[in-house]
Amino acid sequence: MKRMQSSNVLVSGLRGLGVEIAKNVILGGVKSVTLHDQGQAEWRDLSSQFYLREEDLGKNRAEVSQTRLAELNSYVPVVAYTEALTDDYLTPFQVGYKLHYPSTPIPG
Repeated sequence: MKRMQSSNVLVSGLRGLGVEIAKNVILGGVKSVTLHDQGQAEWRDLSSQFYLREEDLGKNRAEVSQTRLAELNSYVPVVAYTEALTDDYLTPFQVGYKLHYPSTPIPG
């Protein structure tokens, strides 16, 4: 528990699974959470990412989600980062979750 409370966490990719991980980490009470996503909210995101609303379409997922996720736990600073991830930027994080969503559907 002590290790979790002192962890700076990065969650990269804020579609359905990413936002769920971010929510649980924030509620768990870590030192800080950084939300990373370079993508814009799309119609398909509205069915799985419950922190997005129709008026958020076309806006960055990390920036829109940050405000709403930060309300979950006032003791955990939550920031949005929308630039490309670099080695220097990743240095301060003890834990990172990178969720990749392929742009083409998986044949089924």
